[in-house]
Amino acid sequence: LNAKANGVGGNGGCNAFGGTFTLKENQHIEFSQLLATMRYCEDNGIERVFMGNLKKATTYTITTNELTFKDENGYVLATFEATAEKMQ
Repeated sequence: LNAKANGVGGNGGCNAFGGTFTLKENQHIEFSQLLATMRYCEDNGIERVFMGNLKKATTYTITTNELTFKDENGYVLATFEATAEKMQ
């Protein structure tokens, strides 16, 4: 996530992806314009689930070293843990 550019990007395990996000009141988030390369991957659909979960995310929480996205019902969609080399 790049807060200055409101951009999101990375690698889902096989394909690169990118898009934008908007932060709203009360820790709400909305991802949009998500695109990914279309390489053939034998990942059992994990990337598809990951990208789908980003699209479903409506809220986020940040603790000391974790970022968690949840859907509108409060179900945890993804949790990311920061490592010392990535924290800035």
